[in-house]
Amino acid sequence: MPGGVLVGTAFFVMLVIAAFTSAIAMIESAVAFLEEKCDWGRWKATIVAIATLWLLGQVTIYSFAGAPWTQIDVQVPGKLLGSWFDVIDYATGSVLLPLGGLLLALFSGWVMTRSASQDELDTAPMIFRAWLFMVRWFAPVIIIIIFLQLVGVLNL
Repeated sequence: MPGGVLVGTAFFVMLVIAAFTSAIAMIESAVAFLEEKCDWGRWKATIVAIATLWLLGQVTIYSFAGAPWTQIDVQVPGKLLGSWFDVIDYATGSVLLPLGGLLLALFSGWVMTRSASQDELDTAPMIFRAWLFMVRWFAPVIIIIIFLQLVGVLNL
């Protein structure tokens, strides 16, 4: 294909740039946390955050490679976790994501003022009342059911 090498090279260069900028955005919250809570300078917080996340990434890479030190047997309700990657995947996908959604629903439905929510959504009053009912009553129940099913307590 004429120009295929050029197009392929440009694609992968742009992919690297996109990955790098995304990594910077993701690590910024960890750096800000370390700056505020540990009273560290920006350089120290950045180096510690990058090193910690890099080491965590290495653990997951070695888990895929089958390194013996990454192989564990942890039983959680309804699932056997065989490597550190499985533990991280379970913790983020089955525990933290549903709990984050539940906390977000509870916060936006019960803690935020009605006027602040309505201003942010900028919808008709009838639609806002339906949204508020769903966020206050329906979403938390459904998220709890999903959470219990993901952690193996509930089997539907």
